[in-house]
Amino acid sequence: MYIYDLIKYFAGNPEILVLFFSLIGLFFLWFGKKQIIGKIIVSIVFIFILIISNQYFAYYWASPLQNEYPPFTTKNLQYIKNKDCLKYIVVLGAGLKANYYYPVTDQITKTSLLRLVEGIRIHKLVPNSKLIFEGGGSPNFNTPLFMYRLALIMGVKEKDIIIPVLSHTTIQNTEISQNTVGSSPFILVTSAIHMPRAVMLYKSLGMQPIPAPVGFNSKKMLLENSNRFFPNSSVFSRLTAALHEYLGIIFSSVIDNNGKKQEVNSQKKTG
Repeated sequence: MYIYDLIKYFAGNPEILVLFFSLIGLFFLWFGKKQIIGKIIVSIVFIFILIISNQYFAYYWASPLQNEYPPFTTKNLQYIKNKDCLKYIVVLGAGLKANYYYPVTDQITKTSLLRLVEGIRIHKLVPNSKLIFEGGGSPNFNTPLFMYRLALIMGVKEKDIIIPVLSHTTIQNTEISQNTVGSSPFILVTSAIHMPRAVMLYKSLGMQPIPAPVGFNSKKMLLENSNRFFPNSSVFSRLTAALHEYLGIIFSSVIDNNGKKQEVNSQKKTG
């Protein structure tokens, strides 16, 4: 677990790796006897920065994740056999800003706000549905609480909102949701890039999530951007988010496989 957290930290902060290897390269250039090593390291770092700051690279790196599930529309409801069983809409939070001086609309992050709006939109499409807000924070200052307050402002009835126990990871979200939703189909709202991992985790518990992704990066907007060929620091966030999801999928798959092996071994011993 600690190794995974360490890898996730460095993967989510590539600027630290860039700084680290840049210092090593500069050390060899200024103080090392073999300056060729410093030149090679600095050149690799420079090429690495050019690649990861390229908008095309960031888009196609994240594309397999964000395009796996289409947006949720009324057509989705047509293919659901037991519409009466569709009661819950689980909206995963994505952090808050933790400042009481901000207006309530600015208390949660833009990602959380986008997911909240999408959840409310779907709530109006699905009769008698209930919104379940999940996320982390302190008991009196947390993402689900502010999503709840915003939902009330946006016209959602209090009886149609459920705030479960606080959770801090996607894995905790799935376990908590299972207590409320059970094995019934439910609509899952989260970022498009995060959806594949979230769906995988929910299905691993025998649950039936219906994906409702939001927060897509448009290829059309990328092609129409006149600066698309130039490095852009804003793509770092998309790149690191995608890498975080890829690592999460690999890590979850390893845990799931190990769990299945242990179950098989225990059955063999008891058998």
